[in-house]
Amino acid sequence: DLFNIKVFLNSLRQQTARLAKVPIGDLELTCCLDAEGIPKNAALQIEVTGLYIQGSCIKGSQLAPISKWSEDSLSQVPNCRIAWVSKAEKKGAASSRTLPIPMYFTGSREELVCELGMPCPAELKESAILAGTALLVSDSHM
Repeated sequence: DLFNIKVFLNSLRQQTARLAKVPIGDLELTCCLDAEGIPKNAALQIEVTGLYIQGSCIKGSQLAPISKWSEDSLSQVPNCRIAWVSKAEKKGAASSRTLPIPMYFTGSREELVCELGMPCPAELKESAILAGTALLVSDSHM
């Protein structure tokens, strides 16, 4: 593959740090499923399409439980916006409404791409973790 998502996300992080004039280590990757979720002062944001989710589903603009989990229970994530934002901006109420979800290349979960903060109600965080919720770049299992 010509496109490498890890390199792209790192480049986006570096450019965000430059534009926002903050240390690169102070940035955290966040995601929202509606236009209002990304902080207004995020230096850069991108729209991502074609992700899949396993272990949970998306209802409205946040994570929701699925009725029956299986290894094949994949659903497509609606188009979402991601951005690197300073950890200070995410503290407080916003961080209590997000859950860091691992993103893997495939369903085999062999190669971690990153962790992405997804909107999740506080009362569902534990069940999402126990369900093994993960984002997948590809719907391939191998």
